[in-house]
Amino acid sequence: MGKSKPRRESRNASLLKGSLLREGFELWHHFFWGIDVESGEKLPFFIEFLRLNPYAGKKKKEGPTLSKQLYSFAMVRACLLAGPKSVVTAELYGEEAVSVSKRILSLRFGNNICLENSTRGSIVSDDKGPTNKFALAKAGSVSWELKMTKPFSYNLGYFTGKVARFLRLSNIYWDAAGLKNLVSGHITVNNREFRVESGGSFGYQDKTWGSRFPSEWFKLYGGKLSFTNNEEVKEAALVIMRANLTFSKHNLGIRYFINLTYNGKVYNFTSVFQDKNYFYSFNQKNEDNYLIIKLEAVKAKQKLVCNLKVKQSSLLALNYPIPQSTNLSYLMSGEAEAAIEIYQSDSLLDWELEGQFKLTGAAIQLSNLNNEQQTKSL
Repeated sequence: MGKSKPRRESRNASLLKGSLLREGFELWHHFFWGIDVESGEKLPFFIEFLRLNPYAGKKKKEGPTLSKQLYSFAMVRACLLAGPKSVVTAELYGEEAVSVSKRILSLRFGNNICLENSTRGSIVSDDKGPTNKFALAKAGSVSWELKMTKPFSYNLGYFTGKVARFLRLSNIYWDAAGLKNLVSGHITVNNREFRVESGGSFGYQDKTWGSRFPSEWFKLYGGKLSFTNNEEVKEAALVIMRANLTFSKHNLGIRYFINLTYNGKVYNFTSVFQDKNYFYSFNQKNEDNYLIIKLEAVKAKQKLVCNLKVKQSSLLALNYPIPQSTNLSYLMSGEAEAAIEIYQSDSLLDWELEGQFKLTGAAIQLSNLNNEQQTKSL
């Protein structure tokens, strides 16, 4: 993977087929930073398009369905990530208000549009609507018009090949279509206007789809990657995903997907199946009002160490409706910071530091795990 001309990617299109149309989901997620045009304050945002069980019950159903027995709707959610001052808005739609392409990223949910290189829309939530009742959003309004450029090519994901998708081998599929996403335009939150500048947007876009969300989940993405002297690494992106996955109905347990790219170099520490050449450790704890995570990944003669921290006050609980008619709660912040180190070695006993980086303004998503957790995987 490296710098390439932006191109259309079929895996970013709508891919629900067969049984997944009755019990399945697709989620397109965008993350970026914007600047308040009056105060100059810089804050993180996300916008996501969700399609859930579109043909449940019958092939086409008018209006969204939310009940204890059945979820079937499309949702657009837009959020200002500001800890206790966060604004979370969402609107729901029936399948008759949805238009999708199976060839390219082209979505229309009501009047909200999402394409490979742009998105625009407007959402108004109220305290009495179904999004509030089912804890998907709160009262507020968000409107946006954004353009996007994705300078890295597409080849990072989890079982996104045609054969794996056709055989439906996994509970979830993931495609990082915008490992680095340069976003520009404007977004307005409750009459507060923000401009989004391409160079400082620190954006990211991906898609997940399948039959079931992982119950255990951690993802780090977006943000600004710099050298230790604060010089920004221009051609750089980091994504880390850790999830409990199944393959061909067999529980694989925790699996890791880690990719660091900078200045034409690619460091990939991804191993779906057990491999004696890979080792991972993951430690999580709460300390002095921070969530602290230390991740270590070893692949043959390379090692990555990520020391991450995020203020607990910045973590926002978000509910995600899942195909099985319930909600799964994840925590999210757009203010994660991390120290990243890359090592090389001729032997596992003698590591030589190759690069040190700082990550700021990154997004973190994680399931509600115990306050202290330590896991190791081979």
